[in-house]
Amino acid sequence: MPYAVSESDSNWTTADTGRSAPRSTLSTPRDRLSKFLDHLDAIFQTEPEFFPFESKIEAAPNLACMVYRDIPEADHVTGVTYGLSEVAHPRWQSGRPELILSVQSKDIAWPLAVAELANQLRGRCPFGYGDVIDFGKNICDESEMSAFLVFTPAILAPDAALGIEVGAEQPVNLAGMYPIYDSERAVLAELGLERFWKHPKLDRYDVRRSAVGSAASSLEPGMLARAGVNPNESNESNESDESDESNEEDSA
Repeated sequence: MPYAVSESDSNWTTADTGRSAPRSTLSTPRDRLSKFLDHLDAIFQTEPEFFPFESKIEAAPNLACMVYRDIPEADHVTGVTYGLSEVAHPRWQSGRPELILSVQSKDIAWPLAVAELANQLRGRCPFGYGDVIDFGKNICDESEMSAFLVFTPAILAPDAALGIEVGAEQPVNLAGMYPIYDSERAVLAELGLERFWKHPKLDRYDVRRSAVGSAASSLEPGMLARAGVNPNESNESNESDESDESNEEDSA
């Protein structure tokens, strides 16, 4: 069941001062982060681990990655960024994204890779639904996945993922990041986003799953027959031709 926003209302304690951040009209990046963390606290009901990323853009605030172990369940890890939305992109008209990843793994390399991409590409990449972001190498030693698909966050209810008010000009919308294999980029283009997303072999959390194949390679003989294709037709034709040639030679 997707996470939703809880009715509980607890203040966030800043890591640097240990004092509760006041709830007020927000204007600075630190205040917006505090408001965002209030929202995450209401969802996950636990304190995250914080990993800062130094900004690659002059005058832009640093980016933070919040890591939650055993969320949404045991032996999973969830990571959420904040800082992507602090740098504008021309495609963002009614909201700005932050990224969330949840995978079945104990290795925090997965969420940290998402944060690294957000820090490297903010201002240049819109991180829109259907975008594929190449990490350039294997994301983690436990898998050969090397890219991320951006789509709706599967572990969150819409009211938890969209329209998050942090005191900025535009609300924040959480976008899901899903690791995929390099070979699946072509499959995604072939099938389209909806069919790929609903593919029975696509386990969105399993980083050790087998790669989703193309539509043609995944068709079983029965499916080919219903499509009007006889998978044995080529062999039967060749056998018939060979038999005819043999008969002609015997007659001669």
